[in-house]
Amino acid sequence: METIPKGRRVVIVAHEYRPFTGGIANYVHEVATTLASQRVQVEIVAPSYGGDQSGGETGLRVRRFLRHSHVTAATLCRAIGFILGSRDAVFHAADIRSAVVLRIARCLGGPPYLVSIHGTDVIGLWKPNPAYALARWAC
Repeated sequence: METIPKGRRVVIVAHEYRPFTGGIANYVHEVATTLASQRVQVEIVAPSYGGDQSGGETGLRVRRFLRHSHVTAATLCRAIGFILGSRDAVFHAADIRSAVVLRIARCLGGPPYLVSIHGTDVIGLWKPNPAYALARWAC
């Protein structure tokens, strides 16, 4: 298994993160804090939930471009602009919804990325549903 070189930058894009609680939010936090403990610079692109959402964890920077369960053209453009300006990073879509954002950026000349698929998303990817069709395109 390869490791990420110390000092390298990783950007995790997720549709859930703290203070939201749930599977994806917990997964992102665990991956981010583990990488940060290995001296990897970690940034998280996550939804805004209102209030103080700085992240507060040492070594983590949380950028709140997206809105939870509601993506507008403006928020999508800000997230994609950040991704296109961060080509030196390793990009990780923490879920299939976030993969769509990274796929659009990739089509615009953005960096390659990897995707983590969790739980029911594995089954859902094969459903005849427009949202999952978009996710299949992204993954």
